[in-house]
Amino acid sequence: ESFMRIVAATMRIETHYDLFAMLQGEIQRFIPHEILISVWGDFGRPGLRFDLTSTIPGVRTAALDGCEKPVFARGASHGQAGSRGECGLYRLTQSLYSQWVAGGRKPLLVKNSAAEMAGYFNCNCVMQRTAQDMRSILVLGLHNKRDGSDSLYLALSSGPNLVGQPLDRLSLLLEPLVSQVDLCY
Repeated sequence: ESFMRIVAATMRIETHYDLFAMLQGEIQRFIPHEILISVWGDFGRPGLRFDLTSTIPGVRTAALDGCEKPVFARGASHGQAGSRGECGLYRLTQSLYSQWVAGGRKPLLVKNSAAEMAGYFNCNCVMQRTAQDMRSILVLGLHNKRDGSDSLYLALSSGPNLVGQPLDRLSLLLEPLVSQVDLCY
């Protein structure tokens, strides 16, 4: 019943605020988060696109405009970004994307994410200030078999994610939920 209500809610989304409202509603039961970061594009090249949906004041997509984009070092292998002048969010995303792919593109839960994220942020990005309060990251994604592209969703939570719910049990439900959210972008 809950899944069907979420599907119905995605059909009514017309604005970014509608998406925000849906993400703060019933979907929190399955994907608890204060910040949902949507990332899409070719993860092996510059130009990834980001969208933030957050309940935290000041943590908005527009706040990323001041972050430095990834610097791809000359001679770096496909997908390897250089670290000089690079926003930690881009480096963190690349690391989580690699882990997600290595795990068979299945949902991934990163616990103690504040410690994990601290090593990535040496910039003055809005995420650097927020990262210290996050305790878990749920990494979800979709792979488009037609064109080979991927979309990644990072659900950051200051509380424990998926309380009382084993990830393997929920993963069958998480992928269709993410597909519904993906339709909104």
